[in-house]
Amino acid sequence: MIQWYRFADTIIIIKSNPKTSEEDFWGFIHPVYAWILNLFDGKTEESSICKTISCKLGVSEEVANNVIRLIKGNSSKSYLSYDGVISVIPPHVIVESNSAKREKCSDNTFIIKQPIDHKSFRWAKPRNLLICPTLACFTDCIYCYANKKEKHVEISYRTWIRLIHQAKKNGDERIDVTGGEFFLKEGWQKIAQSLTKNGYFPDISTKIPLSKFVIDDIVDSGLKSIQFSLDTLDSIVASKTLCVDVNYTKKMQNSIRYADLKGLKVILKPTLSVNTCNENNLQSIFTFASSLSNINRVVISIIGFSNFKGHENYKKIRPSLSQICKIRSFIRDMSDKMVFPIIDDTFIYRKCEMKNASSFSNRPLCSANIDGFVILPDGNVTICEELYWNPFFQLGNIQNKSILEIWNSDKAKSLYFQNQEKYPESSACKNCQNFIACRTKKGVCWKIIVAAYGNDNTLYPDPRCPFAPDTNVNYTID
Repeated sequence: MIQWYRFADTIIIIKSNPKTSEEDFWGFIHPVYAWILNLFDGKTEESSICKTISCKLGVSEEVANNVIRLIKGNSSKSYLSYDGVISVIPPHVIVESNSAKREKCSDNTFIIKQPIDHKSFRWAKPRNLLICPTLACFTDCIYCYANKKEKHVEISYRTWIRLIHQAKKNGDERIDVTGGEFFLKEGWQKIAQSLTKNGYFPDISTKIPLSKFVIDDIVDSGLKSIQFSLDTLDSIVASKTLCVDVNYTKKMQNSIRYADLKGLKVILKPTLSVNTCNENNLQSIFTFASSLSNINRVVISIIGFSNFKGHENYKKIRPSLSQICKIRSFIRDMSDKMVFPIIDDTFIYRKCEMKNASSFSNRPLCSANIDGFVILPDGNVTICEELYWNPFFQLGNIQNKSILEIWNSDKAKSLYFQNQEKYPESSACKNCQNFIACRTKKGVCWKIIVAAYGNDNTLYPDPRCPFAPDTNVNYTID
């Protein structure tokens, strides 16, 4: 299915690719290509579409055919230019099918309002919401990145339900759930039912050995899947890294098997530390996953730096670069042998990537305050999950403002459309000629800025920028 969103007078295309397990592609394209894609309604002949393009745009049918060739059945990205703007068309947007259904977002009226904004990446309304109903936990992981020191009063499940209905009314595409443990939140069943009734089916993650009664409630709520954060099956290692009793891993396996039996899609996610980043540990998890009937995928990640656990803690518990390289090779080998997808999510920050022009130029886009935001247990809104209650990044509270009011607030916009004049002289960003492009395109990782330089220096450059100052903080893996 192709879905369209309008930002100012720029069209965004979102495409789900059933052939891969990758995240959805999204990007800005010129409205002329949105109009062209909209012509493919499954009924109109390609020759007729070609003539329409030729007539409306005043180009030859040969040119129109070339455009069609680049977007129909393309197995890789296509780059098309119109009116001086380069648009990226993702692969497999238009494919032939006898059974596929397509929703047409509008008629074929071809009107483009000028001027068109192709400079800003920020959406007119949020696409994604990440909600955190509670920070209560069952385990006490040595690598936990949550801010559990901030005193707060959790909003009720009723407030979360009102928020979900509001998101649905706004047309917000996706709601994900983070924690703490969602299944420790009072009224979680009602929140889950509200999510599914409004068309939201998050892969809720847990480290709790859930009882049969809880799993039955999950199924009854309409949720289709569940993610178990299963770092290890070794009871001794689990007791050291998660601070649990020696029966924990056995209880977890029983819970997973029952969830599998009940027809829930099971996702396993080991997060690897120095004690668990080894082949034997992963092999045992793969073997266990192979015994499940409804295993959906196994997602492997590496622990990250926590701003709330102290710098020395990360240095002690992070795996070595050698460990990570070996485990990545092992994942590649096992991916061809397992019947379920294995997702390599072993992203890390390396010291050699800091103050590095190449790594900074090739950094992934940061979606914080671009396509969504995070709602904390007390209703406060922030741009990134790992920034929590840092006041610099707080946008408002959903108890007294709506989702759209917060999204369109001066605070939210000011964090995207940064005022360079307000930057301190101590920051290299103050006089940088690439400031606007840097901050409004791929953006910076606010989390590692805070990790590297502290809360008092949020306006410093991203540590990967070649003009960033030095730091002795251990947030990278050597």
